[in-house]
Amino acid sequence: EWVAPLAVSEFTPTRGRVGASVALTGSGFSAVTGVEFAGAPASFTVVSDSQLTAAVPQGAVVGPITVRSQFGSVQTAAPFAPLYPLEVRSTGRGSVTVTPGDLLCTEDSPCLQEVEGGVASVLTPSPEPGSIFAGWRSGDCAVFDDPCTLFMNADRSALAVFAPPTSTLTITVIGEGEGLVRFEHEDAEEDRREEGHLAALDLPERVPDRGGQADDDAGKDN
Repeated sequence: EWVAPLAVSEFTPTRGRVGASVALTGSGFSAVTGVEFAGAPASFTVVSDSQLTAAVPQGAVVGPITVRSQFGSVQTAAPFAPLYPLEVRSTGRGSVTVTPGDLLCTEDSPCLQEVEGGVASVLTPSPEPGSIFAGWRSGDCAVFDDPCTLFMNADRSALAVFAPPTSTLTITVIGEGEGLVRFEHEDAEEDRREEGHLAALDLPERVPDRGGQADDDAGKDN
C-alpha cells in the first residue's frame, strides 16, 4: 500500500500553555508513532492522513515540533513557544524586579505574566529604606537567593518578604537586689514612640554581711 511521505506544512497556534491543543497539517500522518515539542513527548491524535492534533506537554521549551513514524521523522520549520505563568508577590516594604520584562512587583501590585518555556527569569528583591529582605516564602525560590533565577519549564511563583531589621537587646545585671526594667522602642522612620514594653527580672536577694546586717544597713551610723 502506498503511503504518502511524512511532511508537516503548518501548525496552529504557534504558542500556548501546557495542555493546549495544537493542530498540524501535512501528509503521512497515518503512520505517525510519536510527536515531540523540542524533545518533550506529547500525546497526540491522528485525525486523518493529513491532519493530527497534539497536546502541549509539561516541560516543553521553545523549539520545533518533531513528528515521527516508522519511516523517519520531520520537524516544523518554525518553533512552537510553550507558555508558563509566573506569579511574583511581595509583602512588606519592598519590591521585586523581574527580568526579562523589567516588571516591578509590590505588595499592592503583584505580577502575573506568561513566560516562554526555556527562559531564565531573574527575580531581584529591593527593600525600601528601614526595611530588609527577609527571604522568599511559599514559592520556587530558595529562601535566601538574591537574586533568584527560575528556569521556565513549569508554572512558577515566588513570595518575597520584607521586614524591619532586627536587633538584640542584652541586659546585664550587676550587684544584688530585685527590680523592674522598663525599655522603650522608638521607630525613627515613622517618628513615633512605643512604650509599655516591660521586662521583669527576678534578681537574687541580697546576702547579709558577716555581722548579720544587710547591705542596706551598711551606711547607717554605728
